[in-house]
Amino acid sequence: MEIPPNESDQRSGPELDGTVSLPKPFPLVRYYLLASVLLVVGAFAILNFSTLRIQSGTAINSLRQDAEADIERVVFDVSLAVTSYIGPGDDLATAIDLVKREFDRDIINALSGHPISRVDLFTPSGSLIYSTDPNAGDPNIGPAISDGDARRVVSGDSFSRYHEEYALTLFNGQPADIATVITANPVNAEWSVESTGPVAVLVAFRDVTDAVPGVTGLVAPERIAVLGGTMAALFVLLSWIVIRGHRFTVEARERLSELLETERTMREQLDVHNTELQEANQAKSQFLTMISHELKTPLTSIVSFAGTLRKSLGDSMNERETKQFDALSGNSTLLKMLIDELLDVSAAATGKLSLNFEQVTAGGIANEAVQLVQPMLDARNQKLTVSVADPKLEFRGDPGRLQQVIANLLSNASKYSPIESQLEFDVIEHVGNICFRVTDQGIGISPEDQQQLFSTFFRSEKAVASGAPGTGIGLVIVRSIVEGHGGVVKIDSEVDSGTSVCVELPLTYVPGSTVLDESVDAA
Repeated sequence: MEIPPNESDQRSGPELDGTVSLPKPFPLVRYYLLASVLLVVGAFAILNFSTLRIQSGTAINSLRQDAEADIERVVFDVSLAVTSYIGPGDDLATAIDLVKREFDRDIINALSGHPISRVDLFTPSGSLIYSTDPNAGDPNIGPAISDGDARRVVSGDSFSRYHEEYALTLFNGQPADIATVITANPVNAEWSVESTGPVAVLVAFRDVTDAVPGVTGLVAPERIAVLGGTMAALFVLLSWIVIRGHRFTVEARERLSELLETERTMREQLDVHNTELQEANQAKSQFLTMISHELKTPLTSIVSFAGTLRKSLGDSMNERETKQFDALSGNSTLLKMLIDELLDVSAAATGKLSLNFEQVTAGGIANEAVQLVQPMLDARNQKLTVSVADPKLEFRGDPGRLQQVIANLLSNASKYSPIESQLEFDVIEHVGNICFRVTDQGIGISPEDQQQLFSTFFRSEKAVASGAPGTGIGLVIVRSIVEGHGGVVKIDSEVDSGTSVCVELPLTYVPGSTVLDESVDAA
């Protein structure tokens, strides 16, 4: 089985179409200005209509008040006339019919000097008994007040109302449709004030046909000038906002176009640099593979000839020669291990690290790995506590590679921990996974260094300062092998407080299936 190369080693910027094009701004300014004109005209019409209605209402209320003041004098004069023609218990309509000419004269005298166009007299129950308009009883015109209105006036609730157009006959006998203010007031005889109450209801029609337009017309030029000025200012403001907004939009689009062009250029440069990095990385991997093979061949011959020479000399070597042969053998072994690591790094980078899966046990893997590093532990007088929860626990894996992983972790724990320190190696089962955990009392790893811990050839400043030997490729190989088994590497460490590394593998992993979620505590 071959492990795919690490995705973090492949960096490539996103591809672009090659050109940056933005649609040209659509000329919306003219439409915004047209909308502004329509808005201003509509607002002008609404405000003009509203102010006209308000001013007309104000003018009519003023005319009604004036009319009511005029009617008070008329009512007084009519009350004197009525008192002179009837007495207690007399019928007013009968009395007026008897002295019609004299009563007309008295009414005309009472209206003299007042802008009254017509006067009606009603009984308290609302029946018309007298009018200066001969057509007052015309059913097409109708009475000025209803029976209910007359009764309310008799009860003291006089009223005044405005008619925009009312058909009546003027004192000169000419019919006219005029705007009028109609007021109704009770009429009392001198003897009826404290006894029977009002004897009649007087309804007067005051002509305001010319007065209403005159009052509203006086302020029309002012109103139009004020509204026109306000609307002009509003239009200028809207136009300024539209033009200013359009200018900002154009400038923003131009700036965006420049930024997109700059981004495109930078992406192209990034793609070129990434291509160069990939080519350099590939050349590096090829070089490591080549140089490792070239070194391994003569090294094998050196080790073989040294072994043959030592056997042939046998016991004839003195102490000095024996130490030299031991040094030659040890350094050859160290050099072979280094070359093997370089080959593994190269294979991992190109996705060609091979794994041979078979059924293995937790205890077997742990024991073999411990035996590989026991000489190092003994040399540093360090004590390793091994705890395997279930030595017979089975799972599928490459025994040689797994031993290599655990031996690397134990070797790092020994190198970066004090002499005569205590190390721990635990193997436990957890939720369908097996965890090989190594804990030391060493120098620890800072959070910043943990972010780069699995980068090729990386060694922290603290590790270099400790003087411990290392190449910075061991953990890269560890992660490649672990991921090839569908597992993850979890690290928990604090500076000067030791490190705990857990290699977690699934018990039922099938080569090529999904890798465990990377929940590295600090990596």
